[in-house]
Amino acid sequence: MVFELKPGGRLYEDSGKGNGLVWYHVIALDAPNSITMSGFIAPPFGGPATSLLNVSFSARGKSATAMDVTDSSFGCVGDPKTTAEGWRLLFKDGFKSWVERRPKVRSKN
Repeated sequence: MVFELKPGGRLYEDSGKGNGLVWYHVIALDAPNSITMSGFIAPPFGGPATSLLNVSFSARGKSATAMDVTDSSFGCVGDPKTTAEGWRLLFKDGFKSWVERRPKVRSKN
């Protein structure tokens, strides 16, 4: 999973040898509070549809952060099981690993 954390950046899977899948494009960034992204859901993944995704972060004490995900999809959204599997792949298998690989940011407080 590669996340280009900037406006215009992409959230995508790099499977090597030029293969992969673009999940989202960053359309707004309000660091460290929220990220807003847009993505196309192809038919094999439950579409065709478009997803507008907002991920908000809020501190929960000194060592924890809550993440709130809001997805607004429109179009022909298919089988909920396919969509649920996509969310699992994106967040549990991909985004979580990406966050855990990043260097720890220490608060100046």
